[in-house]
Amino acid sequence: SGQHAINLFYKLIQANGLSDTMLEARFTSPREFVEYHEIVTHQAAVLFPISEYVMIFDELYTLGMPLFMPTKEWLVRVWRPSSYMSLDARTFYPEARVPKALQLEKEGVVAPYFPMLPFATAIKLDPDEFRVYYFWYDTCPFAYYPHIQKFASIPDLIDQLLRLDAARRQELTT
Repeated sequence: SGQHAINLFYKLIQANGLSDTMLEARFTSPREFVEYHEIVTHQAAVLFPISEYVMIFDELYTLGMPLFMPTKEWLVRVWRPSSYMSLDARTFYPEARVPKALQLEKEGVVAPYFPMLPFATAIKLDPDEFRVYYFWYDTCPFAYYPHIQKFASIPDLIDQLLRLDAARRQELTT
């Protein structure tokens, strides 16, 4: 859960002899709104999106601040049980799909369009089908936008954030 990751973050900071002031963090919930004037007071942002598109990604990216996100492998594993995904069968009801998508599903035809069923036709998606999530991740904006820093674990994230902070301090003294 998100609270587990937050607890792990702070435990790793303490276990490595780092003070809370050395690496200050503010955690927000998906429903919490943070004003732009407050966002820009931070040196970097860490985004752990709950679905394949979240508006805050565009906002943070446009601000040009360093943006850290989990690797594809880690994020896809977290998304699998999520009910917020477009890939979740409960997201798109059959009556909401376009006739062409219904026809393709009925015929069992996906190629030449996609090697796997697209979002709107994924009504019978097996939640354990890692390949489907892995494939569709690449259609997300954070999969192909440049300059996004990826982290593979909480320790990797902490390491990258500390290196960013050290680089910023170096810039200020030179």
